[in-house]
Amino acid sequence: MIFSRSLASGVITLQSKRGNPKRVGTALHRGSDGFMSLKQFETFYWPTLKKLIVSLTGMGLVHIPFYEGDWAQRLQYLLDLPKGKTVARFAFTDLAKVKAVLGGHTCIMGGVPHGLLQTASPQEVEEYCRNLIKTCGEGGGFILTSSTGLTNEAKPENVRAMIDSVKKYGEY
Repeated sequence: MIFSRSLASGVITLQSKRGNPKRVGTALHRGSDGFMSLKQFETFYWPTLKKLIVSLTGMGLVHIPFYEGDWAQRLQYLLDLPKGKTVARFAFTDLAKVKAVLGGHTCIMGGVPHGLLQTASPQEVEEYCRNLIKTCGEGGGFILTSSTGLTNEAKPENVRAMIDSVKKYGEY
């Protein structure tokens, strides 16, 4: 049922006049390391997810899965997905490890913890972002953004510092 709804969403996206390239996202709450064992993941979760992503990218869509939780033990599976056809957004996975495994294969997105945007100083946010850009940006394929959605709890000056850090350090 979910598989067919996701494909139907992809067809609707393709019919839209908006978006170039056409993009579709999926929030993956339950595939992370802490939710199920690797054996359960390999048996029940990965085969269907892989089929969905291959189908969506085969339709000409850029798929943007949001890998919520920690996916460190599952990164190598993402190499089975079509190269250059997805933008993998991570909530809590160490992006240095993600870059080491997926760099050159999949565009990586995320990295700035929401807690940092809530409690740190703008200088701390800038330094964190500078280090993240240095670690993940070399060779391209990195989009710096908050690791989870922004809320009104993030300090505006810290969101500005995150944006400005991309302008300042984002050319490599």
